[in-house]
Amino acid sequence: MRNLSIHARTMIVTVSVVFLSLVIGKDPLSLAFAGMPHNESLGKPTISTPAVATPAATPTVATPVVAVPADSVTIPAKSIVTTKVENLKGFPDEVQKPIKVGVSVFVNSINKVNDAAGSFDASVSLRLRWTDPRLKFDSKESGTDRQEFGYEAATAKLATMWSPLITVSNNNDKSAKVESGLLIFADGSVLYTQRIKASFENKYNLRSFPFDTQTLAIVVSSTKYTTNKIALVQDQKDIDDSGVKEDTSIFGWKLQGFNFTAGTTKAWNGDYLPEMRFQLSVTRDPASYMFSIFIPFILLMLVPTIITLYAKADVAPRLTAWSGSILALIALNFTLSVRYAMLDADSIVMQLVTIGFVYQMLMVLLTVTLFNPLVAEKIANKYIVNEIVNFSRWIIPLGLVSFIVFSSLITAVGASTLYR
Repeated sequence: MRNLSIHARTMIVTVSVVFLSLVIGKDPLSLAFAGMPHNESLGKPTISTPAVATPAATPTVATPVVAVPADSVTIPAKSIVTTKVENLKGFPDEVQKPIKVGVSVFVNSINKVNDAAGSFDASVSLRLRWTDPRLKFDSKESGTDRQEFGYEAATAKLATMWSPLITVSNNNDKSAKVESGLLIFADGSVLYTQRIKASFENKYNLRSFPFDTQTLAIVVSSTKYTTNKIALVQDQKDIDDSGVKEDTSIFGWKLQGFNFTAGTTKAWNGDYLPEMRFQLSVTRDPASYMFSIFIPFILLMLVPTIITLYAKADVAPRLTAWSGSILALIALNFTLSVRYAMLDADSIVMQLVTIGFVYQMLMVLLTVTLFNPLVAEKIANKYIVNEIVNFSRWIIPLGLVSFIVFSSLITAVGASTLYR
């Protein structure tokens, strides 16, 4: 009877707990054992998951730094490569200064000499050589005595190592085509080659035009290192590697010889940078300018001179001939000024035009005076006038030619001295 009452009470408690759990939304077991100690049991072990207490904030304990030998530290492979690149890009310290950089220039072709624009179009190969002991490698282990890099690979490799930063300073052509090649030898020597196809700036001395000799220059210099750090030099091999391709020709020009001159250029901060100039001498062929300049000028002077000095003509036809000659010379002067705008007033051609105008004015004056019978007889006796006229017929043309030749020679010699 007692057991029955216990079971009845147990049933009532269980139903009550379930009911409350449904009402408040909690687990029946949590309600049944609420407030009961974790280790407390009712004659049987308590089936429950022990709660794990979250520990309080633990005081920070400093960990002592343990020194590790350098040779036992493991560094990622990428870090090794980066460290090596940074070392190679710096200026070589354990070498004799200034570092000698060999220079050679080879002209593959010259397409155009544009003296009006102050430039010339050419394809040249620039070769630079230097030695960096940090680039040495074991040829036996590598199986080769040199490393080769071409085109983009050469540019990429050069960016990871030290170089003297040599450029062609008179190449300001933004559309220039540059092809690079790089050779690194086992002893640390480097050969860097650039094939440059561009328009190069050049200075021309045109006072002797068209009987002039010009110098086409390729100017190489360092953009960073001063003469205390690098020196541009040449040995016999550099000279042998330099030159001009045998079949190279330039329309209107004749190739002469070439030479190198070493010097310095002053940077913006006052430092002196090493510079070397490759100079190719070319002589202009004046034959192509005979029909455009000299023959028209000669005809303009010759025809009215013959009419004035040797033809039996009145004053009016003679003045007409000189008037036409003056207008024609004005037109020729305008044509030359437009076509050869680079010519200065002291050039041979411009001096020739000036001499022509002076000669025309002189002949017009003689036509209306000495060769005008009405005026000539008032100047002097007719016999004296006849002697003067006869003398003028050969002295005037000879004087004109002599003056032109003498003036041209003086200008050419002065231009050559000034240019040097």
